[in-house]
Amino acid sequence: MQTGSGEETSGVAPRLPGLGRGRVALLLAAIALGILLRVPALYNSAFDLNSDEAVNALVVKHMLEGREFSLFNWDTTYYGIVEGLFSVPFVALLGYEPLAFKLSALVGFLILQVSVFLLGRRLYGAGAGLAAAAFLSAFSPMLIVWSTLASGGYCLVVGWGTVTALYALRLARRPSVARAAVFGWLLGFGLYIYQLYLVYVATFAAALALAAAWELATPAGRDRAGRLLKSSGAGRVFKALLAFAVSFAAGWAPTIIARLGGAAANKQPAYRLATPGVIGANVELLVRRCIPALFGVNPFGVPELLSRSGPSFPLLAEVGYLGFFAAAWLWGVRSVLRHEGRGGRLVPASLVLLPVVDVLLFILSPNPQDTLSHRYLLPSLTSFTVLAGGMVVSIGGRSRTCALLLSCLVIAFGLSKSAAWLVGQNYLTGNLRLVRKHEPLEDVLDLLRREGVRGAFGDYWTAYKATLLSREEVTVASISIWERNPEMTRAVRALPTAAYIFDASSRHDLAFGERLRDYQIPYTRYLVDKYAVYVSPSGQSLGRAELGPLPHFASSVTAEDAPKVLRPGESARVKIRVTNTSDGVWSADGGEIGEYRVTASSRWLVGEQALAAEGARAFFPRDVRPGETEELWVPVVAPSSDGHYTLVLTLVQERVAWFCDVGGGEVRLPILVN
Repeated sequence: MQTGSGEETSGVAPRLPGLGRGRVALLLAAIALGILLRVPALYNSAFDLNSDEAVNALVVKHMLEGREFSLFNWDTTYYGIVEGLFSVPFVALLGYEPLAFKLSALVGFLILQVSVFLLGRRLYGAGAGLAAAAFLSAFSPMLIVWSTLASGGYCLVVGWGTVTALYALRLARRPSVARAAVFGWLLGFGLYIYQLYLVYVATFAAALALAAAWELATPAGRDRAGRLLKSSGAGRVFKALLAFAVSFAAGWAPTIIARLGGAAANKQPAYRLATPGVIGANVELLVRRCIPALFGVNPFGVPELLSRSGPSFPLLAEVGYLGFFAAAWLWGVRSVLRHEGRGGRLVPASLVLLPVVDVLLFILSPNPQDTLSHRYLLPSLTSFTVLAGGMVVSIGGRSRTCALLLSCLVIAFGLSKSAAWLVGQNYLTGNLRLVRKHEPLEDVLDLLRREGVRGAFGDYWTAYKATLLSREEVTVASISIWERNPEMTRAVRALPTAAYIFDASSRHDLAFGERLRDYQIPYTRYLVDKYAVYVSPSGQSLGRAELGPLPHFASSVTAEDAPKVLRPGESARVKIRVTNTSDGVWSADGGEIGEYRVTASSRWLVGEQALAAEGARAFFPRDVRPGETEELWVPVVAPSSDGHYTLVLTLVQERVAWFCDVGGGEVRLPILVN
């Protein structure tokens, strides 16, 4: 039977509407290529699993077991559990295995891949959609990482943004109150999935404003807008806007409810403008590291990118790969200005604006920190892949051979880069055989089971991963930053004994052993691969040697050769002698980020009223044990106004207390500022 388009149909082999068998085969081949490149990472799910993913998995596990219900992961309200819910069918098949949760991330990538195909097909034709899906399959090594990382829903949120753009075409073609409501819900729910979706919200708003400005820039456009407004009626426009707003709030409702309910979350991005210095650093980070990492190139020869983008290829090839996608974006700008393609101007304009908005938000935000911050640029994949597909189709209108050759070169580059990276990261052997990486935490857990230990403490990146790998037979709580589940920590502390797990190459391992010896606490230290594991041979608690709030704050502080008079704003240094009169060790480094470090500092008093500013810190060169004495020079800056002041010199345990506030020791010096 022949359809009106002249394409043959069959009741045996169904296909996507408007696609012939050859194009369906090409789409399936692109999807298969994307999956194939991710198999090595999925094969090593236990090794690659990190604690962020483990937290997501534990939340889902507890929900399925009826132990808790949550719309967010522990201690976060900036991304929801949508990706985690995708893992439920895989858990039913595989159990609570890391692979079951990793597969949920792959589902997000497949949604992205299909959505860019559909958007490219809708805007520029089936060939453009196929090219977009193929480019995405082998885009870069780091996309393999984000598409197999089951935390945050990185590819899922980009796929949702692409689906939203696809639906915007329907809304633009035939506006209605119902479609405005659906569009609002898509935007709101995208923000619940992950607030990185804010890039899409800002882009659609900018595109709508730009499209309206274009329409109103000419008399003919103003006339069309007037006729549309008149035919729709003010009442219908108001209903559409109201439906949009209500549906937007409904989609974002979980986050709104959490915020209104006062849900506390320590793990949050910062929503403010960066300082000028940070903006400058962001620009350098963006150009030298993040854009190259996103595209899988290393034109500046940054050593760190060898583990992100794989080995460097010839510079001409890497610049050419970047240039291809830059040219695709410029082609998109040209198409919008000439009003070429389908679907009006709103969605094509949003594709052009998306990388611009994404880059601007990256530069102006205080959140980017390192090369991995290129995850904030992932929304631009919607634009670059779809516009690249459109450009290739446009070239094909002049020369199919040239378009095909160009597409093959781009895909071959991305595929070669990804394969070289997989070999370099030991996912594949040189002859492309799968490598199984051994996870040493499994050996640590076996040791703890043999020792009869049911609980342990470790750093964040050890704690929750170990807990999930043990299927919660052993609960490992975080003892430093990012305590995501205080209930888990309380449960471990309630045990008669708990092990301690450290990176054997870290200073924290040696410091913990020294504190155990200082307190004369018996212990056994096992070295398991890269981990040092401390266990009590007699089942006693090792907690006294743990870095944390000091059990007692007691010191003796004396000052030597202190100034009597200072000028307003004058800087000086005061020498003090400090003796540890407590029964605890003062930590000089305080942990991974100095969170429990003990330092010396100062305060200025007017009478008994302290001035707002805190003094600078003076650091101990080593841990100070009970009975030991150290000399320090404390930097002080005099108040800016004349007067009689009292300078208080004391110690501080960061994040815990000032010694002078809890009767732990101080020295007070009267000083005239004049």
